[in-house]
Amino acid sequence: MNKYSSIFAACLMVAFSSVDAQSSTASGLTEINTENNTGIVIKSIDLMNKEISLGGEEVKQDETVAEDESAKNNYIINLQTSDINKLTQMIDANPQSLNTVLYEGNTLAHILLMRRNTTYIPLIIEHINLINWGQYNQRGETVFHQIMKLNNMEAFSEIRAAFDAKEWKKQVAKKSKKSQTSLHLFALYSSDMNIFSELLTENINLEVKDKDKGQTVAHYLSAMNKKQLLEQVLRYGASVQATDIYNESVERYMLSYQDMWAIKTLYPFFIDEKNEALNRIQKINNFSSQ
Repeated sequence: MNKYSSIFAACLMVAFSSVDAQSSTASGLTEINTENNTGIVIKSIDLMNKEISLGGEEVKQDETVAEDESAKNNYIINLQTSDINKLTQMIDANPQSLNTVLYEGNTLAHILLMRRNTTYIPLIIEHINLINWGQYNQRGETVFHQIMKLNNMEAFSEIRAAFDAKEWKKQVAKKSKKSQTSLHLFALYSSDMNIFSELLTENINLEVKDKDKGQTVAHYLSAMNKKQLLEQVLRYGASVQATDIYNESVERYMLSYQDMWAIKTLYPFFIDEKNEALNRIQKINNFSSQ
């Protein structure tokens, strides 16, 4: 791992650490994949007959609260077992349950999208106008931001087509609590070129920097070696001179690449480091000819 990837990976470890420290993975990306694949792990809470002490008196827990908690547990169980039929029945019976907070601030809608299971997409589309797309979870990401994690052009297109055009523009413009744009989050979680091309037409500011490390979308893509997406965003005008909190420019990140294709392809975009980029190309050429 190169210097900049190491810095970025360290950033991700802090940014995506779970509240219950359920994993100690090398980066937040691994944690997200684990969460998607295994489902949400949470202890079942039975409040139906639980007594609590309040002001020295024994008070029965409110039955409405107990029913709400019981319903939450049922949703979680059905998510864990991927019982789509039972889940569908429960949501059809109470569509507003998609806005129920289940885990670490994630609503049911957050989780259905986060798991990247296209089986859930019809459920989302059927109730698309009822979902609170601007609801933030504890990571500071909205329900809408989870669409950036789908990495499936067909699912992405179906959801976008079902959205009201004005609502889509409103939600795609929202940043996370860490000042990450929809493009930042896409760069973290996905790699589909077609989806990325669609997002670039949304006029999202490419120079927005996140709060943690002052990194732009181009920084993210450079650090994560997503070279084709990086080339695409640079063609849309992203600055290679933008610097992070360590005063490291996108160009410096790009210079860490070791393969010929990357340096040669990205060479036209270099400005301050153009001579250094040329030197790198020559060094790679010399090494390859030995």
